[in-house]
Amino acid sequence: MFLYGLSDIELRSYIERVFWPINCVCTVDRDAETLKIRLHDSHTGRTADFQHIPFKRIEHARSLNALIAELRSRWSESEQETRHAHAG
Repeated sequence: MFLYGLSDIELRSYIERVFWPINCVCTVDRDAETLKIRLHDSHTGRTADFQHIPFKRIEHARSLNALIAELRSRWSESEQETRHAHAG
């Protein structure tokens, strides 16, 4: 079991679904007790890797949702930076 009662598969599935339609691959590294989340937009080719996310950051549903919100924000910020770089 993983964290607050979710198995590795359930956690990965949940995280990967919340980023749809962006392709998301979540990898659980039990030995290092970390997650890796890779986002890829097939329309733009943009990819972002969020690595070494410690399990202890997501001890319950609220902290998991906060992590997802943070990653969405970072993804949006990187998109704006990319647009700005191409415009300038």
